[in-house]
Amino acid sequence: MKHKNSPKTKLTSPVNSITKHNAYGILSHSDNPIPDDKTIYIDPLLAQQDADIHEHHRQRKIARRQHIKQTLHLLSKSKNLFLDNNITQAEDERTILAKGNQTNTQCRAIDSAHVKNNKPAIGLAQRGRNTAYSLGTTIGQTLKKISNNKHVRFAKNNKVHLFDKAETPIMITYDSGANGHYISKKDRRKAGLPIIQKSTRRVGVANGGVSQAKFVTQLPFKALSAQATQADTFQDFPSSLMSVGKTTNDGTISIFTKDGVTVHKETDVLITCKGEPILFGVRNE
Repeated sequence: MKHKNSPKTKLTSPVNSITKHNAYGILSHSDNPIPDDKTIYIDPLLAQQDADIHEHHRQRKIARRQHIKQTLHLLSKSKNLFLDNNITQAEDERTILAKGNQTNTQCRAIDSAHVKNNKPAIGLAQRGRNTAYSLGTTIGQTLKKISNNKHVRFAKNNKVHLFDKAETPIMITYDSGANGHYISKKDRRKAGLPIIQKSTRRVGVANGGVSQAKFVTQLPFKALSAQATQADTFQDFPSSLMSVGKTTNDGTISIFTKDGVTVHKETDVLITCKGEPILFGVRNE
């Protein structure tokens, strides 16, 4: 039974066609897939530079740890010394207070024992000998004043030595960064320093070059040893340098102030600190 207004349809057999989606699927599942191997080229120079940078960072880290360890050790020693000084000062103050307490019976007994004169009385014979010694000394001094054969004479008036203002003094820079004494040719001639031998020393200068010393000379500081005063002369140096480190190694102490610097023998200096240091450092060899 057919309806009058029903549309007509045509039945056809299915066609096997490749759609766009299927086409991409086929291409992605090919029988001969392209290998996915990627060749990576590494520049050996860049690799070596990276290795050097890592090694440099490692060495700096090690040096920084060692420096911190040394600084903490020295700070610990400084702290112990500070405590010892404070303990000594406190004990001295207590001793002074105890001695000043006149109400203490024990202190008064000790003071009276110190004041008591326990010296034995001088006999008559000893008094005669002392008088003879004194008389002989007086006669000897009188004879020395009369005699012209004098070994030592002292000036009766002070003498003032004047220096010519027109004469320029020879200046030398006391340098903590120099590892030796370096004298210019001009300063050596002006000071009349001797030439001991030819020098083989070579030093690096500020412009990145290397300067060759010409002669070995001796600085005129009698308080220092011969090794500490040995210096090298350079023809191309505009000024002279004196090494703080080389001078200190000879058993000296350099004291720097706002006005200048003084150098002393270690046995002649006693430095007392009332407080903890503001800065603390370690000498770099």
